[in-house]
Amino acid sequence: MSAPTSRSSTAAGGELAPFVLDFDVKRSVSGIPAIDRDDVVYLANVTVGGQPFLVQLDTGSADFWIHKREGMQVSKQTEQRVKIEYGTGWVSGNIAFAPFTVGDFQVPSQAFINVDASADLDDLDGIWGLGFDRASNIHSASSSSLTSHSPDSSTLTPLTNIFAQTPMTPNVLTLDLSRSASGDASSSSSGTFTIGPYMPAARFEGVPHVPVAETSGGWEVALDGMRVNGQPFDLNTSMSALATAVKKRWRWDKRQGQGGQNINVLLDSGTSFALVDDAAADFIYGGMQGAKSCVIDGGKYWFVPCLATANVSFGFGGRFFSVHPLDLTLVMDAEDLDGEPRTVCAGVFTGKSSAPDIRDEPLWVLGDAFMRNVLTAFHFGRETLEGGFDGAPTVQMASKTDQAAVATEFRRARWEALRGRPKMMDPVDVDCANVPHP
Repeated sequence: MSAPTSRSSTAAGGELAPFVLDFDVKRSVSGIPAIDRDDVVYLANVTVGGQPFLVQLDTGSADFWIHKREGMQVSKQTEQRVKIEYGTGWVSGNIAFAPFTVGDFQVPSQAFINVDASADLDDLDGIWGLGFDRASNIHSASSSSLTSHSPDSSTLTPLTNIFAQTPMTPNVLTLDLSRSASGDASSSSSGTFTIGPYMPAARFEGVPHVPVAETSGGWEVALDGMRVNGQPFDLNTSMSALATAVKKRWRWDKRQGQGGQNINVLLDSGTSFALVDDAAADFIYGGMQGAKSCVIDGGKYWFVPCLATANVSFGFGGRFFSVHPLDLTLVMDAEDLDGEPRTVCAGVFTGKSSAPDIRDEPLWVLGDAFMRNVLTAFHFGRETLEGGFDGAPTVQMASKTDQAAVATEFRRARWEALRGRPKMMDPVDVDCANVPHP
């Protein structure tokens, strides 16, 4: 394989400058009859087989797929079929190969899933999974099991191929997810995705590296703790509830920390919400005056007054990172018992009872609702396909949320979001038997 086009820019002093990609945000309406919400999707422009695609940037997965399109120049189409299931929806297609370009980086023969069947994901051109190769369905399904990061290893992920072909490029990507001035991430908000030296570098000076859990195939890091209004949540409560269920689970991470064993957190830019233990969600929303929980389809959800706030933070690497109150709740359209339009607000940090796949595992998922509050650097190290680490992957997080300003920002942005909407519904009036989950 030929080398990709090198980046032409250098930083002051001759240092290599990062490749910077500004990306857009797309809103897709869920179509729920009584409550509509907007799913926020962070998208980047790539080219596959000569055709442009807007793909979701997903740190929670490792596969690259796009919907099949006429006119795309596929260099090879295999008979190997792969199906990927997500929390909502699935895609299926054959593994294919085609030239891949993002910015100045080029991979002459990139493996991807050429999707020709899907459910609930038709509004996306595709997903670019930013996880590790050993978590890739494409690689595991390939007939040739590769064991090294070779330039000829075309079943590897796009990022691995980029790093392998550009040895001067540090194996680092950074994500900066933004929100709009009205508080909710929308078409007017954006973000930045960099490959190589992180930017701005000054934001990461002295920031600790948090090790990635070796038992995982994704960006999982140990959780130090969670605080709500200055009060620590007892992680032992969660661990005790899980102890019996997870004795035979492979995710039980023996890292020492609060309570002796830590819950792992998956940093997932492909998820709008967040999944925590039910007790943790209760700890966040249960103290809000007027809040009400509902069990819907077996999962527990919280509805709260739209102006309710809390000071919530999560600890990693010895530091705590605050969540802006705008990211704790979501403004939604609803109907009252008489069918009249109303506005209701729902909790974004949802109990894991709503996610059977990880319900009994010591794993939380912090999606965009958390990641909008930090500038995140993902260091790939030299992770190998055999499952070990030669130069361990780490994560760095730099806080973006100014606690001194959030109260004023919340009130202004929330009132702006409520302007022109139907009358607010008191959570006590939410009919748990008939309301669909957020």
